[in-house]
Amino acid sequence: EEQQHELGVRMVKGYFDTLLGKAMVGVVKLVGPERGISRLDRNLRTLTNYLNARIVTRAEKSADVEVEPVGPLIHFIVGILHGSGSLDDDGKSGATLLSHSGEKCVVRLSWG
Repeated sequence: EEQQHELGVRMVKGYFDTLLGKAMVGVVKLVGPERGISRLDRNLRTLTNYLNARIVTRAEKSADVEVEPVGPLIHFIVGILHGSGSLDDDGKSGATLLSHSGEKCVVRLSWG
């Protein structure tokens, strides 16, 4: 579990080091986390075209997101979401697995 999570975080950080990733970082910082969350489904589809994300609940500085199908890679997906939150320079961002059953998981995304 821990290794899958770390792999997801490292994959995203590696992507942010590419030319396209650096451009995306600038755009995400410009539009802010709230708008980024609203585009999460589309962004995850760039990883794989069968992954769906749906915002379940939303608070001022957090959102619970249901992701499916995750299969055996639940912690990898959480790591990707956690790594994506590293755009937030204040270190208050994160992704926490709230629940998972079968092909679905619910992840709480939080930001500063």
